[in-house]
Amino acid sequence: MKKIQLWSTLILVGVLLVSVAFSAEVLDIGSRRELFVDHLLIDRLSGASLQLGRPEPAGVAIRFNGPGEGPVAFYSTVLKDGDVYRMYYRGQLFKGSTTCYAESRDGIHWTKPNLGLVSVDGSTQNNVILPEGRQFCPFIDLRPGVPASERYKANARSGEEPNSLI
Repeated sequence: MKKIQLWSTLILVGVLLVSVAFSAEVLDIGSRRELFVDHLLIDRLSGASLQLGRPEPAGVAIRFNGPGEGPVAFYSTVLKDGDVYRMYYRGQLFKGSTTCYAESRDGIHWTKPNLGLVSVDGSTQNNVILPEGRQFCPFIDLRPGVPASERYKANARSGEEPNSLI
């Protein structure tokens, strides 16, 4: 049994060494932006090093205290659309399970526009975009030829039929 483990380990090390040898070729990334989080795209460093940034507390960005929101507001998705950051998030989980919207010009200071779309506690004066949504995963369709009125899309799970998308 120990011989099998030894041979398996030697074979794995050999495969890794061969893959490292062949990975020395230049990767063409074109004009796309890349993060330097490891040495995959870096041939060598001279006078520099890779270092993770340290998060610093900067205060509260958004409070979940409006109509249709509650202490279990979460699952935020932030999309940058031109000069506007758009945040979609679950407003509350248990009572109504709403999906809400907020926006920002800088990604730090957020506003919740009064959308008037969904009645919460008898009023439409809120930023709720969907009532009773279980999951909501929005995205911007940037494919060429997609009309501007159809760029925003989402996967949403129905509350009535738990194994379906709406």
